[in-house]
Amino acid sequence: MKKLIICICLLTSLSMFSQSEKTDVNTTVAINSLKFSADSVEELEAINWEDVREIIKENDPETPFSLEIQLNTSKKNTSKVATNMSAKVSDVSKNYELLIARAEKAIKAIKRMSNKIYNKK
Repeated sequence: MKKLIICICLLTSLSMFSQSEKTDVNTTVAINSLKFSADSVEELEAINWEDVREIIKENDPETPFSLEIQLNTSKKNTSKVATNMSAKVSDVSKNYELLIARAEKAIKAIKRMSNKIYNKK
């Protein structure tokens, strides 16, 4: 009985001391890509670029980053031609203004192509 009590006390003290050590773990999370998928050009034009800037700024400046813009128009399409369109721009995070400018140009190009398909002006 004494041996059992000694073993329990020993195990308890060892487990308490083994759990008391603290380690500093510095974890960083990097977002490598964002994808915007919409059913209309108006939804793509409503993207809040200030939020995108804030997300990219939190990354390490040398982290690769990509923005993808996708328009899913198959719901409106009555012809047999597939009209899903997408564009992807990539660069390092420190060039976030250039990334956003390219993404905005891609949205304009998608809008022009969509207008040609649906004969809008």
